[in-house]
Order: sequence, then C-alpha cells, then structure tokens
Amino acid sequence: MLLGLYGVSRVEEFTGIYHGKDRRNYNNLAQADYSKAVKCRFEGDAPSGDPDCDNAYVYSGDTYDFFNKGFGRDSYDNQGSPLISYVHYASEICPNAFWNGQFMTYCSTFPHDDVAGHEITHGVTEFSANLVYAYQPGALNESFSDIFGEAIDLLNSQENELDSRWLIGEGIAPAVALRDMEDPESLPWQNPATCGSRFYSCSTSDSGGVHTNSGVPNKAFVLMVDGGSFNGRTVKGIGLNKSVAIQYRTLSRYLTPYSNFTDDYEALLASCRDLTNKRIYDADPETGGAALRERIAKTDCAQVRTALDAVEMTKAVCTDTAPTAAGPLCASGQTVASLYREDHETGSAGWTASNDPALYTAQNWTVATDFVASGTHAWRINNELTSCSAVDYTSDVYLVSPSVNLAGTSRPVLRFVHDFFTESGYDGGTIEININGEWVKLAGNDFTLNGYNGEISGAPNATTLDAEAFTGYRNPGSFPNLKYSESRVDLSRYVPQDSDGTVQFRFRFGTDYCNGTEVGWYLDDVEVYECKLP
Repeated sequence: MLLGLYGVSRVEEFTGIYHGKDRRNYNNLAQADYSKAVKCRFEGDAPSGDPDCDNAYVYSGDTYDFFNKGFGRDSYDNQGSPLISYVHYASEICPNAFWNGQFMTYCSTFPHDDVAGHEITHGVTEFSANLVYAYQPGALNESFSDIFGEAIDLLNSQENELDSRWLIGEGIAPAVALRDMEDPESLPWQNPATCGSRFYSCSTSDSGGVHTNSGVPNKAFVLMVDGGSFNGRTVKGIGLNKSVAIQYRTLSRYLTPYSNFTDDYEALLASCRDLTNKRIYDADPETGGAALRERIAKTDCAQVRTALDAVEMTKAVCTDTAPTAAGPLCASGQTVASLYREDHETGSAGWTASNDPALYTAQNWTVATDFVASGTHAWRINNELTSCSAVDYTSDVYLVSPSVNLAGTSRPVLRFVHDFFTESGYDGGTIEININGEWVKLAGNDFTLNGYNGEISGAPNATTLDAEAFTGYRNPGSFPNLKYSESRVDLSRYVPQDSDGTVQFRFRFGTDYCNGTEVGWYLDDVEVYECKLP
C-alpha cells in the first residue's frame, strides 16, 4: 500500500532550521585506518592542490546544492549534517567508493561528480524511504543513486558530458564506466533493461542483484527524460527537471523499506499526479533554486506511464526455489518417540549464545519476537549490514543447545524450523554436534529434508564456515516475505558409542569482512526424536 501527502511544496521540505553546506574532507593517506587521516579541505578553505580532495569537496557541494535548490533538502538527512569525505582510501575493496551511513569514502581517482552524487544519495535514501539493500528494494536503492548522481553530472559544468551522457563513473581512469543507464544490456555491462530481460538476475549474489537489476528503473528514467522508441513503445521525453522532481517525490514521500518495482511504478505515477500544475524548481547545483516556468502536465504523466510500461516494471520475475514441504515425522505404522523438544517460549531454557572473542563480537544470537514459526518467541542472529571500512566485521557466533541423550537409539532425527537471508556465498550458518567434547559439522548428505542450500566461498570470507552452509535466500520471487521451513537430519552415524550417550547441537553463524542483509538466521522449534514400531 502506498501512503503519501498531496501537494507538498518545496518550502515545506525544510525542517525550520537552515544549516547550510558543511563539507569536511580528509586524506586517508593511502591506507584503511580512518584514525590516521589528516584534514585536507573543510568548508570555506582554499583548494588543497590534491585533485581527489578538491574534487570530493566540489562534487559533494554540487550534490548538496542539487538537493537543496531543487527540493529544499538540507544535507542528506534534511537536518544539515556535515558532508564528510575521506579520499585516498586504500584496502582490498579498492578501486571503489562507498557510503557507510555517516560519510563517503573514495579510493584514489574515484571522486567524480556522478560518483559523489551516487554515494551521497545513498544517504538521502537512508533518511527517506530507507530502502532495504536487497533484491528489488536494493535495486531501487542503487537506481536512485544512479539517477540523481547522473542528473548532477548532466546539470553541473564540472565534467564534459557530451560523449558520456548516461554513463556512470565514466571519469574513473583507466577503467570503463561502471554502468550505462541508456543501454544497460550492452557489453560489458549486460544489465537488464526490462524485467523480462534474460539479464535479469534472480541470484542471491550481490544482495539479490542490486547492481544488476537497477538497470530496469535506470532505463525507465532515461526514457522519461529523453524519450525514444523501446520495446514496442514510443515515449515523448518530459525533460530532466520534471523527471527528477517526480523521482525525488517518489523516494521521499511514497516508498518504504520493502518497496518493489511495482510499488515504484505506482508511486511514480502518483507523484506525477501530485505535481501536475505545481511549481517545480531548478535543481542545477550552480545556477538553480528558482521556480521554473515549466509545469508538469497530465500528458507528461501519460509519458511516464509509457516509459514504465516499456521496461515492464510490473512484470513478475524470479521463480521461487521453495523448500520442500515437511511430511509426517515417521512412516505409516510408526510412532514418534520424542527425545527432546524446545519451542523457545520459556526463556533460554538451557540454550546459550556465545561468539569467538578473537573476532568481531558486537553481535550475537538473541531472542526475537518479530518473526516466529509458533508461539511468540524464536532465536535470531542478525546478518548486519556493515560497510567495508577499516573495521573487520568477520564473526563466528554460536547458539548451543542443552545436552540431549541419544543412548539406546539407532536412528535419531534432528528437526528444526528456521528461515534465513544472508549475503550469499559469504555469510551463513551450519549445524554442529558435540560428541565426547568434540564439535563435528553435520554433513550435507545427513539431511533428509531441506539441507544446506549453498556454499561459503572460503578465505578470506567467513573462513570458519568454509564449504556447505545455509546461505543467501531461498525465495527470491517472494522477497521480502520470509517463511519458515523445516529441516531434518539423520543422526544415526553420530550416536555416541563410548560415552553416556549425550550430545549437544550448535547452530553456528559466520560472516566475512563486510556487507550483509540486516536479516540473518531465525530459528524456532527444535526437536530430536526417533521413529518406533508399536
């Protein structure tokens, strides 16, 4: 459902207190430790002579002015927060640039107008729609950054756009541009221009294809601005000023964290209707700020709809790889002999959460009430969405069961109900069993129902969980609708033969250096049982 306000003017975007531009740039001195960075240029300072520092200063200012003059926004959070940039950052993630929720970081040669606009727009998105960085919400997150970053590039006079219109990051030498908004499917990018494209990604990698599938709304924006014939439809472009006004209203007034492409389709049309015959403002970062004579007309909204239809924004995509439905616990004629059962409704009940103190320890398994399979409580470990900064977020965390006695059993079964969404191939979970004081991983071929669905890629990514694991997301077509499923493990080869028969189970979750999904792994009902003949 879409909620929005009708006819809000640019002036009403202000918080009531104007703070103004406050740029603070630091030189990271070709290393990853932010604490060793030195000031290179603050607001009002003369040029430093360092091209990266000065470019980051100018382009963060252009980004501020674009949002302020066009939409009355006071910095990325609309509260006047300083625009902080670190240049000459160096680590294994380079070459790159990123926004970490507080400031921008640029590897050497990366401060360019569209790149700065892209990264700071991630901050605008965070403090408006706060689109979740996964699947279609994440692709919209990336697309809005491309849209406004390229709009700044087209409007300012800092870099020549004659030969590079609609290219993202084209100024970063010697590499090719990062994306082509006008022709996403061309080499070397091969990103989809429509939801029906063979290049549309249903993979769990790249947080569900956020940098790939952004090609669809990117192409729609190009058609809105320039028009053209595409995919059997002809669009008459409505121009850049009208298009960015509609896009900004969509982001700031209508979309919510889990909005998908269909929501964006509806929100863009609603925003166009809202702005029809209303004043819009010149967003040119250098000369803008005044109300424009041009107004959005009903006929413009018809062109917006045609552009969105041309890229098939509402087309259903991705077939779920749904878990197998759980059948009866035992075969016909057998009875269930429960050895241990826990629904997590009465506190910890002997379960203990811990982590490897040598690794990042800010997270741990906690009791959750927001998403349960039964009752009102479950366990959850958050796959934190972290930045690739100087902080190493590699983690190894454990949820350990009480002792369970398997003595006298021949084929006990572990069943548990869970769901997960992690950074595919990098973060995930496994199950281990403690026999005579030694932890052993339950192998993939021991699962009789819904076993490990992927692999952790190994060093340097969550090396503690190398090989098979629960990782990524099972149901890309229904994201963000999490749904519990049941897994079962044949424990027959793990029954202790030379002890009192007791074992423990450990649900182990590992993450790599950075990134994540903000979802993680949920665990609810757990049972150990054996099937018996009457």
